[in-house]
Amino acid sequence: MLTDTQIAKLTSSTKPTVANIRAGNQSQPITEFRNPMDLGLCSYEDLEALVEKGQRKAEKEKKAKEKEKAAQLSPTTVS
Repeated sequence: MLTDTQIAKLTSSTKPTVANIRAGNQSQPITEFRNPMDLGLCSYEDLEALVEKGQRKAEKEKKAKEKEKAAQLSPTTVS
């Protein structure tokens, strides 16, 4: 998942605007989903690169959490 900062950069917007849209507090109703590429806000390559970066980050975080959880569950040996 992309962060608010990445989306704001991608759409030339601000983090508070992105947060308001996610929370459903936008001032104008959104009648249909529009791809940022269709609106000319970014290129396909920019969008693809950000999506891949977000996926890699999410995978890293998931592995780190799993490793931390495994370390907590493993019995500690006392010498």
